[in-house]
Amino acid sequence: MRPPRPGSAWTSSRWARRGWYADYMNSPAWVVRKRRWFREHWARTHQPAACIVCGGRPVELHHMDYGRLGNEKHEEITALCRSHHARIHAAWDATPHLRRLGRRAATVILVQAMRRDPKRCQDEFGPGPPVRE
Repeated sequence: MRPPRPGSAWTSSRWARRGWYADYMNSPAWVVRKRRWFREHWARTHQPAACIVCGGRPVELHHMDYGRLGNEKHEEITALCRSHHARIHAAWDATPHLRRLGRRAATVILVQAMRRDPKRCQDEFGPGPPVRE
C-alpha cells in the first residue's frame, strides 16, 4: 500500500479503505476476477487483451473506478501495459486536477493524451519505471 502523498493526511477511514484494497488485490478473489475479465475480453473480442494505449502485451488490469471493488463490472477494468499503467498512477498521484475529476474521467483523459502525443506525456509524467521481465 502506498503512503499518503506529501502534504496530505489520511483519515482512519481512508487507511481502512486502503487496507481493504491492498487485501483484495492480494486475494484469491482478485485472481479469480482477473481470470474472468480475460475470459470475458476474449468472448467479446476474440483477441488477446492488449494495452489500450499502445497495443502492447503483457498487460496489467487497471480499475477505472473503485466503487464496486470486489464486484467489478467488465467495463470498470481496463488493460494497460506495465509502463502505461505506472504512468497513469504517477500522473494521478502528481496531478490534483486529475484527482478532482475522478478515476474514470482521469484515466480516459490520460489514455487519450498518451495515444495522441506519447512524447509529451513521457516528458510531462516521466518514462515510467523500467519494465522487469
